[in-house]
Amino acid sequence: MSQRTRRGFTVVELLTVIVIVTVLMAVLLPAIQQSRAVDRRVDCRKQLKQIGLALLNYEETHRVFPPGFVCNGTQAKDVGGFAWSLSLLPFLDHPPLYKRFDTNRNVTDPKNLIFTVTVLPEWRCPDESGPVQAELADGSVWGTTNYVGNFGVGLPKWITNEGDNTAARKVHGMFGHNSKVRLRDVRDGVSNVCIVGERRLPSAAVDWKAGSVSGPFASLWAGDPEVKKSEAQAILGSAALESATGFYAVTGPLCEGTWKGDKFETANRACSTEGAGANANPILPNKKPGPNGGELRGDISLGYSSAHPGGVQILMGDGSARFVSDSIDLVTWINLARRADGLRLAEF
Repeated sequence: MSQRTRRGFTVVELLTVIVIVTVLMAVLLPAIQQSRAVDRRVDCRKQLKQIGLALLNYEETHRVFPPGFVCNGTQAKDVGGFAWSLSLLPFLDHPPLYKRFDTNRNVTDPKNLIFTVTVLPEWRCPDESGPVQAELADGSVWGTTNYVGNFGVGLPKWITNEGDNTAARKVHGMFGHNSKVRLRDVRDGVSNVCIVGERRLPSAAVDWKAGSVSGPFASLWAGDPEVKKSEAQAILGSAALESATGFYAVTGPLCEGTWKGDKFETANRACSTEGAGANANPILPNKKPGPNGGELRGDISLGYSSAHPGGVQILMGDGSARFVSDSIDLVTWINLARRADGLRLAEF
């Protein structure tokens, strides 16, 4: 009885199989990764829409949008403020968590710090790989977020609609210090104004310990621990920075002028009476401040940014979510941030 000899694979055949598998992986892996990135972007958009629905329900209940941050005190003292996002917890299936906060105390009160550590997944973009919590120098821990309210243009610290008629200190967007923006105040129409935008987290949760206003600050859902220190960057975003001489006009067209380096100098000085002034620095999506601002890397600015390739997602005042390209026109970007400039919003 003869025995059969089994024939194995030759070296050439094995190498051929390996090459085929490698080629298939090289072709399919990017497609799989791109598909997953698209899924995460869709999930992020869904979360923004949920926030939008909560904001509209809040407005319907209280006849006003929530204040950007609520705190008492003077600019000479570092105090914390409850964020607009905290006010939405009852409308986002978190009434018990909201009730645990004592809003009669400061957000940094020890009784409230017990709950600021909470991590809320729906307040984080699925594409975010940054820290879920940020630790302050005092040892307190805060849950992070990727969604910040739109202040408009300028630094949002201590700027309010109440008792201040200076045009340069008005809330241009939807949220500010003790702000009370109503639907009738959105004269450009809620479908033409950004209300919330994305912002990436710094690569490490040590930013709050650094103590530098120019450094990156992680965005936090419960509030801003030190408004003076962070310029309210923890909870609000802006489409442009102002300098000591003022910033973009609250209403009307953008000032005529020219860029000199990273500063905008106006030719029409009359626009300064509208709080526009010179030296305004735009912050385009995923960019550093300035008309030719470079790409963001480890540093996160006061503006908007995301891990989505090519741009960021924003929530409009009507509850819809839009994707904004990194290369959006500067004027269009500024107009998106202002709720009542009276200008026609271009396509984006």
